[in-house]
Amino acid sequence: MLYQTEAKLGIAEIYVCNICKKIYDYRAYAETCAARGYIAPIFNAGDLVTTDSYDFGRFGWFDGDENWVIKKKSRPSRSNRKEDFSLIYVITAITYQPDEIEGHEPRYHLTTKAMRESYVGGWTNVRNHLGLALLPEEIKERHLVCDDLIGKVYGRGDLV
Repeated sequence: MLYQTEAKLGIAEIYVCNICKKIYDYRAYAETCAARGYIAPIFNAGDLVTTDSYDFGRFGWFDGDENWVIKKKSRPSRSNRKEDFSLIYVITAITYQPDEIEGHEPRYHLTTKAMRESYVGGWTNVRNHLGLALLPEEIKERHLVCDDLIGKVYGRGDLV
């Protein structure tokens, strides 16, 4: 995409990737960026996932459905707690956000029934935000009902 702007000294040309909207001085750079296309999602809407890692994604509490929680022994850094809780999320939708640098990457929209007040839903892109992991088979056997959640899309933490 080519934009022309008039300045006192002439016309300036800038080039923009039509996917992520990053601005380039040279057409070839913008075309190379756009040629990357969209990165294919590695998860699907309806997949049950957790954001748990050793350093992030565990909670010391939950106020919703206990079936949407994985109880784990507390990390040594949390010596005042006996156990931590990893929340189970369902991927409700997958979108692309063209107005951000990550516009080439899928944005995974997530929600959980483990919380009622906060951390209920939001979004992540795997490379620059939270990592996601599919649930182990023994957790999937809980038969978590989530059909009512599929299709929900979140903005910056709010339902759109």
